[in-house]
Amino acid sequence: MLTSPKIIGRPFQRFTIDYIGPINPTSNGNSYILVGTCATTKYAIPKSYKNADARSTVLYLIDIILQFGAIGEKHPDRGLHFANKLVKDLLKALNINNTYSIAYRPQSQGQTEKFNGTLIDMISQIVQKQPKEWSLYLKYVLFAYNTAINDTTKNTPFYLLHGYNPKSIFDHNFISTETSPEILLELEKLKNIRDELPKLLADRYLKNKKHYDSNKVQVKFKLNEKVLVKDENRKSKCAYRYNGPFKIMKQISDVSYVVEIIKNGLLVNEYKHVSQLKQYKERKILH
Repeated sequence: MLTSPKIIGRPFQRFTIDYIGPINPTSNGNSYILVGTCATTKYAIPKSYKNADARSTVLYLIDIILQFGAIGEKHPDRGLHFANKLVKDLLKALNINNTYSIAYRPQSQGQTEKFNGTLIDMISQIVQKQPKEWSLYLKYVLFAYNTAINDTTKNTPFYLLHGYNPKSIFDHNFISTETSPEILLELEKLKNIRDELPKLLADRYLKNKKHYDSNKVQVKFKLNEKVLVKDENRKSKCAYRYNGPFKIMKQISDVSYVVEIIKNGLLVNEYKHVSQLKQYKERKILH
């Protein structure tokens, strides 16, 4: 079962971002796509960059803010490019609250991950046909996705953000008989993507549902409860699979917790997905 999203009323109050790549480089050297999704409207904004680094992240965020205004809460993955001082300084200057998704657990980035899956499906098809020009098609994918009905909101992201649905550019009254062949070719590209998108969205939804349903989480932990934490960096099969015990400090959602762990000899709080945790049972000492 998919985790219920946190409902935020104002568009761009909560904005999730994530990188895709590396992808086959374009003619201008772009190999990565940075995707942002508004948690309220589900409006998605992908942009291509040469590198997945702090500079690209800052440029992206500034571009978003100049288009849509200040973001209330940015919710990135845990890549180093998001934890960079340059990014942190920008967020601090703009008074943007920065939260983090759960390490190793893309479930917590539900909306962005869902769009990324659809985007990857579409880009992979485009890369096969136009291996050096896939970035030119992002604007078509963006428009097609944002004007399609979202299965969660039952509205288009475009409508929820702007308050109206755009007039179809495929309307015969909209397209002049004198339209140049070049423009008609561009419209045909968009039409092909629009025709393909519903099937890709349906396929992606079924894949996500199957994945999440097969990993349903039933375990619940209490405040201060002792737990074992899965060792994601285990290099040897002989090493212990779980470390601990550690203490639950806070419950973030049905599937995520803040756990106090020991790191480099210090006690630190880290976000953990529930599938990374295991109940700790103290052994009874026989006298």
